[in-house]
Amino acid sequence: MASQTSSLAFVAVLLLCFSFSVNPQPYNYPTASAPASWTNSPSLLHNFTYDGGEIVRSVLLQLNSTQGMSFATGFYCFPPCKSFFLSIYIVYASNHDEGYATSHPPQVIWSANRARPVSENATLQLTSKDGLTLHDNDGTQVWSTSRLNKPVDGISITESGNLVLFDKNNFTIWQSFDHPTDCLVMWETLAPGMKIIANSSSTDLAESQLYLTLLDYGLFGFANYPLIYYSRFFENNYISNGTVYEPTFIKFMNGSLTVFYRSLEFHEVILTFPLAKSIEYMRLESNGHLRLYEFYENSTWTMVADLFHIDNCDYPTACGN
Repeated sequence: MASQTSSLAFVAVLLLCFSFSVNPQPYNYPTASAPASWTNSPSLLHNFTYDGGEIVRSVLLQLNSTQGMSFATGFYCFPPCKSFFLSIYIVYASNHDEGYATSHPPQVIWSANRARPVSENATLQLTSKDGLTLHDNDGTQVWSTSRLNKPVDGISITESGNLVLFDKNNFTIWQSFDHPTDCLVMWETLAPGMKIIANSSSTDLAESQLYLTLLDYGLFGFANYPLIYYSRFFENNYISNGTVYEPTFIKFMNGSLTVFYRSLEFHEVILTFPLAKSIEYMRLESNGHLRLYEFYENSTWTMVADLFHIDNCDYPTACGN
């Protein structure tokens, strides 16, 4: 009888250990398959409140080995957290399920619903037909990835911070890099006509009237079109044998912002800055400055360069309207 009891106890312990080792909750979860749905509530897998009062509720996380800084997407709010944005942000996270380092606030680099934040219990849905749709808690659709030409198989957040919808062949159908907000991250490109638009303030993600855009003949900062406050004209050396080769895109490289030209293997560095040792991003600030930020080990996010080399009074409103 004692032997039987001992055997049953061993089986119980074995089952208990097995129950905790099979299908553990993943900490690195960069991909999800359609259909899927997430509700903006503390029940999300990783719900963290930072020391400054910010809250992130991540639905996807791509662990990065660069000093623990990782890209994630999910719901984000400024304190006192009355409303939330569907955002991509950079967080300090280890490769163990120990939570985020709440002393290092998240850095928001992209937001879907800048003009209309949502409430608690808003829902994000991923379907094959409609891609991503964001509904507030009353069912009102706030944002969506529209005009998709193929059925969606899944979603992922890449190591470079790009949110991607892909089909069954892993072909990109939609990506956040095609719809920048106020930031660029390393290896992101800006095509002619695309804009990065500054936030209204540091705690209001609504679009302001300040934006940076690539035109055929240069990079320009506008303060309510047609007022130009920054200009960087391209050189004439993209003209070859009388043919003008228009710029294809600007790319955020490590140490430079570089323009590449169509039908010609030529590129031109238009802005230079220190080489990165960690994750970097550049933001068009609400005051018109284009600033480069980097995370320093055992430190915090630091501005490493102010990229527009112009007089202070050339910035909009710096010396009055």
